[in-house]
Amino acid sequence: GIQWISKFATNYVKLQKLNNFDKRICLVISNYPVKNGRIGNGVGLNTPSSIINILNWLKEEGYDLGSCNYPQDSSELMSMIIKTRTNDIESQNNKPLDYLPLSEYLKYWNYLELDPKNIIVSRWGKPSDAIDLDNNFYQAYYNRGSVYKRLGKNDLAEKDFANAQKLAKEEIEQSKKL
Repeated sequence: GIQWISKFATNYVKLQKLNNFDKRICLVISNYPVKNGRIGNGVGLNTPSSIINILNWLKEEGYDLGSCNYPQDSSELMSMIIKTRTNDIESQNNKPLDYLPLSEYLKYWNYLELDPKNIIVSRWGKPSDAIDLDNNFYQAYYNRGSVYKRLGKNDLAEKDFANAQKLAKEEIEQSKKL
């Protein structure tokens, strides 16, 4: 208890001393039950509009919002989110909004106790075995597509094969530039 409070207070003081640009903030949007139509659901709330307001406020206060342009209205925000991978099973072949390199992920992973790690591994496997550690890893999509095809899940196989083909073409184009 006391060690946790001490560490919390110390980190809070450190955070206050940081420039806003150097602070890292994450907005987590609910998506339960796991359907894209439920993203940001809050009865009586306009979550997407609130997110836009928060992003505008963060920008005004000097926080680093990255190099890409963020949406200017709630319709644009929801469209952007739904076009990427969410926890809705129908979006599993969509491109993720962003990637966290494995080396960075493992920095956080290594702080976890063994019990939560075991729960995560039993549900999703080891972090080092993730299908898309490299956002251009076309072979993983091809391999998973082959498994789907053998299982008779042709619609999922076709999506993975399409992703594999697209990523392979992109990799070839990138290698020509070297």
